[in-house]
Amino acid sequence: MGIEKTDETVELKWTRNSGEWVPDDLPHRLRIIFTDVSYLDVRGEPTDTISEFGFFENSSLGKVDYNGARMPSEGNEILVIRFENGAEIALKANLAEACAYDV
Repeated sequence: MGIEKTDETVELKWTRNSGEWVPDDLPHRLRIIFTDVSYLDVRGEPTDTISEFGFFENSSLGKVDYNGARMPSEGNEILVIRFENGAEIALKANLAEACAYDV
């Protein structure tokens, strides 16, 4: 799992695990690019495995212990991605794009 940051862009990158349990039809690489990022907080060291994600009230800055909504709404635009090891990424962005690659 990798994170690349610029002034207003955050890119999250994953490479498929080579274990026997991983289905062959999954893409080799996945990127999620967030643009016009106005808030970012990386808590801990994110791993390859996401355990949950949700959108939370802006005033909370994503510092909550419960599951959030699956879609953003007015005033609830902080996305929190929680990882298997307990690390979190909290961010607010105006746009997100996902790209999958087979090579």
